[in-house]
Amino acid sequence: MLGGMAATVIGYARVSRADQVVLQQEDRLAAWAESQGLHIEIESENGTSGTVAAARRRVLGPILDRLDEAGPAGTLVVVRLDRIGRSTIDCLGVIERSNRHGWRLVVLDFGGQPVDTGTAMGAAFVGMASVFAQLERDLISERTKDKHEAARLRGQRFGRPVSEATYAGAGIAAQLRADGHTLDYIAGELNRLADDDHRYRRPRGGGWTASAVSRALRSVALDAEATARQTAHDAAT
Repeated sequence: MLGGMAATVIGYARVSRADQVVLQQEDRLAAWAESQGLHIEIESENGTSGTVAAARRRVLGPILDRLDEAGPAGTLVVVRLDRIGRSTIDCLGVIERSNRHGWRLVVLDFGGQPVDTGTAMGAAFVGMASVFAQLERDLISERTKDKHEAARLRGQRFGRPVSEATYAGAGIAAQLRADGHTLDYIAGELNRLADDDHRYRRPRGGGWTASAVSRALRSVALDAEATARQTAHDAAT
């Protein structure tokens, strides 16, 4: 039994495809409410993917707003946590929202037992959800890095395309750098060239600086490296 009668108890059911049936979820929600002696409003959402953020869903979004207004008098009941979202991060966002506004979240199937965020077990559940949310963030970051590394090895380079002015400036800069000139000196020479020849004018305006010269040299070097990797990759395949 929940600690006290809740004024606003809402059961939320969701299926991903429009041809799926939510009756089983609705029956579970109604049976739970009856066992607790509570009146429950059941709202269902058909054909909505769990990847859609909870707050952006046509049915769940307004429910969350109502619960925020109800505060400690509100309770959201779902059969499984994945009815709220497939993403641990999104689920944690809903849990944190319930904590912030004081309403309860009850998950009927969690390790075979209902979990109520208003209880000690529910508090532990929130902590565990936080750990898994961070794990999910780390895994996403790791997968992104792996994809970038694989693309880099194939010769793909990320970032803004190198402009004609950058190539032209880097060509002059490389020669002057090889002669032992400083970046500041090179920037001054490129600014003088830009006054007479538009090919050396930086596309985003402003003059050449030591840092701009350094970035230009680095960008051209990365392009050359990417081209070499692409050539090697093509030769190997």
